[in-house]
Amino acid sequence: MNWPIVSSAPACGETVHVQNCPVCSSARFKELYAGNFSGGAEQAMPFFLTDRVSAVHGRIVRCEECSFVLTSPQFPAEDYDRIYRDVASIEKPYGRSIATRTRFGKLSALTRRHVKGGRFFDFGCGDGQFLESMPGFEGVGLELRGDGSAPVQSRRGCIIVGDLGSAIGAGMLQAKSFDFVTAWDVFEHLPYIAREVQALRSLIRPSGWLFCSVPNVASLAARVSGERWNCYLLEHLWYFAPRTLSAFMARNGFETEEIRAFAFPADLGTLAERVRQTYGVTLPVPRAFSACTMPIPAGVMFGAFRLKA
Repeated sequence: MNWPIVSSAPACGETVHVQNCPVCSSARFKELYAGNFSGGAEQAMPFFLTDRVSAVHGRIVRCEECSFVLTSPQFPAEDYDRIYRDVASIEKPYGRSIATRTRFGKLSALTRRHVKGGRFFDFGCGDGQFLESMPGFEGVGLELRGDGSAPVQSRRGCIIVGDLGSAIGAGMLQAKSFDFVTAWDVFEHLPYIAREVQALRSLIRPSGWLFCSVPNVASLAARVSGERWNCYLLEHLWYFAPRTLSAFMARNGFETEEIRAFAFPADLGTLAERVRQTYGVTLPVPRAFSACTMPIPAGVMFGAFRLKA
């Protein structure tokens, strides 16, 4: 198992430093940007996800061997779990649900370029909207921010509430039982990313697929924006470029079939919020237009990977 190594278990509330790069195992890192958040996990919740009070990030470093970019130190995994449970309870604006449906529709179209049918697992499925966007496929989802472990049957398919390891250990997810796995905007949030990808690999049938979307640190948006790139955020732990994403997936048993830029659909209300959070500038958006959705070149990429024989 190629897992990123962190320093010894911290005391409650302390942060942990990544000791080895999850892409190449190097222990040599150079600071890229100093963190601009000085609180602990107890103060972090208001700075997480779309409705954050402002955009902040931890200390960002670059591996001196392979140039992979990551956050170090990080909060302990259990602190992230608690923060996400609290954030998930916040009600989302209506316009954002329209943008989410648009995004999943586009991701569905990209996925269907590679697969024409079968059974799939949506890792980090939220309320199951991507399951709904894949008619003709049999979908099972797992909501990572839940507090239980029982499967829930909804109109969008079977959704398991809990964590991946527990669901596999309890027999709710069987080895080699899916034709493909999807993970949209998930990998950058996972403290033990290599362990989770190895677990996902065990669920895929021979010659099956894994599809993901992640921020692209080599994108034009990232290079132009510098430290104020919209994806340098407190909840993001790993920042892939096409080359490092391909290398990471190869190390964990996958061959790269496609990596491409993905224009992120966002409603105007959310876009104005992100400008305010990042730059402190308020853009007046009339309520009648706040739900209007448009593709944003935010620096996100789509990846398609095939399980190695």
